[in-house]
Amino acid sequence: MNKILCVGEILIDFIEEKSDESLKFIANPGGAPANVAQVIGVLGGNASIIGSVGYDSLGDFLENSLKENNVSTKYLIKTSVPTTIAFVTVSKNGERDFIFYRGADKELSISSIKQDIINESDIVHFGSATAFLEGDLNEAYYYLLERSLKDDKLVSFDPNYREFFWGKNIELFKKNALNFILHSDFVKLNEEELMLISMKESLSEAIDEFKNMYSATFAITLGKKGCVIFNNEYTIEIESEKIDAVDTTGAGDAFVGTFLFNLAKYENMKSTLKNREIIAEIGKLSNNIAGKICTRYGALSALKDL
Repeated sequence: MNKILCVGEILIDFIEEKSDESLKFIANPGGAPANVAQVIGVLGGNASIIGSVGYDSLGDFLENSLKENNVSTKYLIKTSVPTTIAFVTVSKNGERDFIFYRGADKELSISSIKQDIINESDIVHFGSATAFLEGDLNEAYYYLLERSLKDDKLVSFDPNYREFFWGKNIELFKKNALNFILHSDFVKLNEEELMLISMKESLSEAIDEFKNMYSATFAITLGKKGCVIFNNEYTIEIESEKIDAVDTTGAGDAFVGTFLFNLAKYENMKSTLKNREIIAEIGKLSNNIAGKICTRYGALSALKDL
């Protein structure tokens, strides 16, 4: 099976618990790239992660979670800066709001990256909730993209838009996201991200534009409405199974992790992305597992049910 490297932030999600009238938060492993890697690991894939956590109890907690879920921590960087945390409040329908306190995630630098990292990977997945912000992580993120393209790796991208960071600077977010979309083989967006980046008034208009402008295969997740997968050769619509959603944190990451895990089974992955029948089946599996993640609080709490 092909090896998958996930790039980006690793952090703690403090998820609001709805058990009583008082406000309580429960610590959960988080960071979109780390979530993707752990889904791949639990499913039996070969996943590793590059990112930075603190030399503290939260950093140890994250490292242990990665190892327990069969993710290689060979490239995990530990720093004296405290581990990044996010407080996540959850609405009645399971939708989330994030408040971030940045720390160690921004400390990943080009100088801390081992030179063999890309050589040992076949798929490189980029999650960018914090990676487009200025600093060492941003430079390292673009460096790894350049290395991946030079070595002809399959590039996967999920922008992980967070209004907390980009609500007042959407144009800069769009500029970075479009640059990665242009160079990616597989792109996962939710509906909000697609509409924000495309600036179209309808889902169909946005899909048509992206089909005409980019060579990537796109997966657009639509929550309870399912997902749409398309490229310049086909469009696939997939319905969601009915579930009782309590928290959507990590659902998109579960979709990506399942998709990449199944894609990694094929020798020629880039041509497999053009195979409508195979991708329809992979998309259905990915959508179903994303739904299961929503039945528990925390991005990874439902992994034991997979």
